[in-house]
Amino acid sequence: MKIIKSIMFIMVGIFMSCSSNQIYSDSDYKNGKVLMLSKGETVEFKFDSQPSTGYTWEPSFAKENFVLVSNSIIPKKGGAAKTGQVETQSIKVKALSVGESEIEFNYIRQWENEKPTQTMTVKVNVK
Repeated sequence: MKIIKSIMFIMVGIFMSCSSNQIYSDSDYKNGKVLMLSKGETVEFKFDSQPSTGYTWEPSFAKENFVLVSNSIIPKKGGAAKTGQVETQSIKVKALSVGESEIEFNYIRQWENEKPTQTMTVKVNVK
């Protein structure tokens, strides 16, 4: 039950920002907003996650459309993270080909063979 409450708290705090200073929030993807990119452009998605509990966001996409540039945790200022602390996860993806596609993000523990606790799909149009 604590994990479910923590995850709900995390989802409320999810936010994403694009490298071109566009704001792409969790409410945008729920409303079906399409993220517009140029071929070769890199976009950064930022999420709240709890890596100390094993949960992180993992992207999934067609390899011919995107390439993962980086997937990292941005350290909090003021020392080491405490177990269960919410931290910022940065995922950078580069658009490789023109067209419509999707990027799916799954909130999982990589070593578990369970369904993701949360899934988010972002529609992308690359020009």
